[in-house]
Amino acid sequence: MDLKKNGKHLCGDMTYIQRHYSKTVTTKHSAQCAMCGGQTQQKCELCGVWLHKMPTNGKYKGKMCWFEWHSDVCVGLGRDDFTGLMKGTNKDDWQPPNKRRKQQHKKLIEKILAAKQDTTGVKVDKPEPPIKEVEAHPAAAVAAAPAPAGSAVDPAQYYQNQDEQNTNLKRTEV
Repeated sequence: MDLKKNGKHLCGDMTYIQRHYSKTVTTKHSAQCAMCGGQTQQKCELCGVWLHKMPTNGKYKGKMCWFEWHSDVCVGLGRDDFTGLMKGTNKDDWQPPNKRRKQQHKKLIEKILAAKQDTTGVKVDKPEPPIKEVEAHPAAAVAAAPAPAGSAVDPAQYYQNQDEQNTNLKRTEV
């Protein structure tokens, strides 16, 4: 089998995504999207949150909040995560992440996953199968787990350091 030529569709184990995808329903009433805060009629029943899943019309046509919410590297970026996982004080203070912030956040999550793998020796790319019928956000188990001794990563401090490094780079480029 030539994976280099024919393996472009390999995206990893999609078992968790399939479960959530099949349990996403469209309703007659709407609520705020957990990812962006806009109104949506689609709800992931396993997560218990409302999310845009590529609506075909209206103001939010094509929004992919459902996929972002279920992506490990986006945990913590959603509007609902702001006051929960990220310990923000008010959802109204939440700002949608720009491209740079998403890239920084992806590095942070990968660092957390790598640190967890280093201490346990177990590859951490998916949470354990759920015991209850209702599953948490795919990476919530990793984000909520205590950080290994000596490797705690504070998201606020991480972003501040990244911003300072970017500012210093801009100063040296001028």
